[in-house]
Amino acid sequence: MAAAVGLALTAPAGPVVVLPWLIILGLLFYSAFRVRRGRNLEARVQRVTDLAMLRRYVPSLRLAWQLLPAVSRNPELHLRTVVILGLNLDSVGACEAALVTYQYMLERLPKNHPGLAQLQAQAALAQLASDHLLDADATLRRLRDLENVEPANPVTATYHLARLAQMIRTHHDAEALPMAAGLVERLRPLGVEAGYGYGLMALAHHRVNLRRDETVADGTGETYNDESAAWWSKATLLLPVEALTHRYTELAALTADETVNTATRSPLPPA
Repeated sequence: MAAAVGLALTAPAGPVVVLPWLIILGLLFYSAFRVRRGRNLEARVQRVTDLAMLRRYVPSLRLAWQLLPAVSRNPELHLRTVVILGLNLDSVGACEAALVTYQYMLERLPKNHPGLAQLQAQAALAQLASDHLLDADATLRRLRDLENVEPANPVTATYHLARLAQMIRTHHDAEALPMAAGLVERLRPLGVEAGYGYGLMALAHHRVNLRRDETVADGTGETYNDESAAWWSKATLLLPVEALTHRYTELAALTADETVNTATRSPLPPA
């Protein structure tokens, strides 16, 4: 623009004088187009995020995939789109594909990026869901500093959910029970997603209770105060049973247990 102004001031009289002003006008139109395009892209990325927050994962996934080429030159929007893409893939059960997106971002984020720990915790959940147990253990070991962070925040809540999922996947159910103290506060930043943690805690109690029942039947053990029904009730208040069992297929054992489900049935009459 400076060159165009200089040319307009120094050019001799005639048709050439009009050219610099046309260049300036073109630059103004181009700048306005870029601003409008940037705002439009940002609104579309926000739409992807809103759909994911509303648990409309498939529409959000489609829109995120369509947006990827358009946001490739904007690092911030590209980061947001890829992260939401991974979360959507994780939510619909495509954990291996979600891991690819998480790994893509982890390789490109600087070590001091504020979102790095959150992304690693999400990657640990995807690794556990796809049975990459050793990789998940290594990832969680890198996040061990989050164990006693107070107050709870979304990053620490995701970490505690991943730790609980790891204990369930590796059948260390008795070791998961001490996490029950304070679990509600630790998972509160997850919102309704905390229901997954409550469901996993219910399953841990359920499994331990089954083992104690076997030892009692043999005369070698003591009775156990089973809290699975209470935790399952908390889980189903936040999330439908279908969502719980879709994300963690192990929770289907609770839906088949009449003792747990009778205690969690709503006393309200059907609408």
